[in-house]
Amino acid sequence: MSKIQDAIVELRRAPGVKGAAVITADGLVAAESLSTDLSSDVVAGLSSYVMMTTNRSLTEGGLGQ
Repeated sequence: MSKIQDAIVELRRAPGVKGAAVITADGLVAAESLSTDLSSDVVAGLSSYVMMTTNRSLTEGGLGQ
């Protein structure tokens, strides 16, 4: 396993954590450890959308690049 995957698996062991993932800015899954009721495609899509809208909001508010 890679160091990133090891870290994700370790994070997943924390109480209450249902999953962990590393998602690229364009929504690709780089690494993940999710419970069976979570889809990596859905998590990646939602993460990409949240990052995009947050960046847009920060830019429009004069706080981003």
